[in-house]
Amino acid sequence: MGKPPTGIPENVPGASVSPRFGFGAAGLADHRLPDALSVLADLGYDVVTLAVGHWPIDPWADELRREVELLSHRLDRLGLGVVITTASRYLLDSWHADVPSLLSGEHGRERRVRLLLRAVRIAADLDAGAVVFRCGTAPAGMPARTAWQRLTEGCSRVLEAAEHDDVMLALELSPGMFIRTCGDFEDLAGRLGHPDRLGLALDDSGDQPSADTVRRVLPSLTQITLAGPPVPPGQLSLGTRLAPVLPVLRESPRRIVVSIGSAEHGALTPQYAKRALAGLRSAFDTTCSADGIGR
Repeated sequence: MGKPPTGIPENVPGASVSPRFGFGAAGLADHRLPDALSVLADLGYDVVTLAVGHWPIDPWADELRREVELLSHRLDRLGLGVVITTASRYLLDSWHADVPSLLSGEHGRERRVRLLLRAVRIAADLDAGAVVFRCGTAPAGMPARTAWQRLTEGCSRVLEAAEHDDVMLALELSPGMFIRTCGDFEDLAGRLGHPDRLGLALDDSGDQPSADTVRRVLPSLTQITLAGPPVPPGQLSLGTRLAPVLPVLRESPRRIVVSIGSAEHGALTPQYAKRALAGLRSAFDTTCSADGIGR
């Protein structure tokens, strides 16, 4: 996925490798983008998540090609990998979140597909590890058969572009979406013929993913996103929340991205990003030490 700054191959048969640790640029939205990227690189993050939306990448900008080229050079200089997300909730409708979607009527669905196709092209130009997307919710009263038909048709078009541009797609499971469980994802993958370019993104915005859940979807898993704001007193730290699934992540032949997401919680601080990364690394190192495995 992308350009691993550590020089470790993405697939290491039979080896145990650490995840790649990432941070959502939206968490540093009070910074200029060049400064935010520099902070994350200086802290030692491997990957930055960038949104195709209002900020930092406007998919309809007049100078988009030039802006993406400059961004690509900056990421290369900093040694940062990148994941593209399309979760800007009001990008296509200023009044309603997450619409139109891949389940909307023909006109709306076409707008969503066009956005995803643009995101795939941007990801290719940035050599991004993946484009993370959501399927959307089914309109009230829509028969399941219709929803599946619309979803598979839209996904097929985006997958064709992803195959052409050598880009990975990662469907994000999210509460309220038509595809919201691992079983739903496996159903969709089967309907699409189990395409190599379709991966899975999990998050802990709802229930924490269990080790069994992660192991079940491990062949498709590309990313796990952890909620970003500082946890209230008495609750688990970021590293501790992740600890139960770390042994499973080490079973993956690819370096899964574990990212701190923060778009819904406003701007965070570099100091928080530093503490979060230390917590993630400590959790992984502790798990490896307990199992007698070196990094």
